[in-house]
Amino acid sequence: MEGLRPDDRLRAILKEPLGVLLRGGGGSEYAEVAKLIERDGIGFLISVGDAVSRDLVEKGIGANVRIVDGRIMRRGANVVHSGHRRTFRARNPPGMIGLPAWGAVRDAISCGGGLVIIDGEEDLLALPAIVEAPEGALVVYGQPNEGIVVVKVDQASKERARSLIGMMERVEGVNPSAARNR
Repeated sequence: MEGLRPDDRLRAILKEPLGVLLRGGGGSEYAEVAKLIERDGIGFLISVGDAVSRDLVEKGIGANVRIVDGRIMRRGANVVHSGHRRTFRARNPPGMIGLPAWGAVRDAISCGGGLVIIDGEEDLLALPAIVEAPEGALVVYGQPNEGIVVVKVDQASKERARSLIGMMERVEGVNPSAARNR
């Protein structure tokens, strides 16, 4: 499988939020997301991660695209993801952006919505989601032990995501079954 992998220096950079970090608990951060959607007339929402996707649904906030891997904090998650007409599946090794996974994200966005189920790890797929999302969309993902990150997609956020992706090493021949051996 062909893909992109950050080196250790870039991994440290990627631990910083790509957008606004909403700290909270008990749902206050999702109330802020709802206010932002209402205030700015956001018409397209992408969630990356099982916990964020689940919590958005529980708070009555529908995401057009949900990107999940069946894990929360690297542990199996028993989250039911329903309500999408289309489902896309792809493998994505840990710590990488596999090109098939990027394609599944692009396809879900371009058709107007869907559930993207990743066999492996979805953590870095917020970057291709930002690149592929229409301007004015929101991309929401979890920041472990801190809250959620909200990225309003515009030219600046797209350029930042492209720049970070451009710093990654292109790799070929990655064994996709390694994704199951975490």
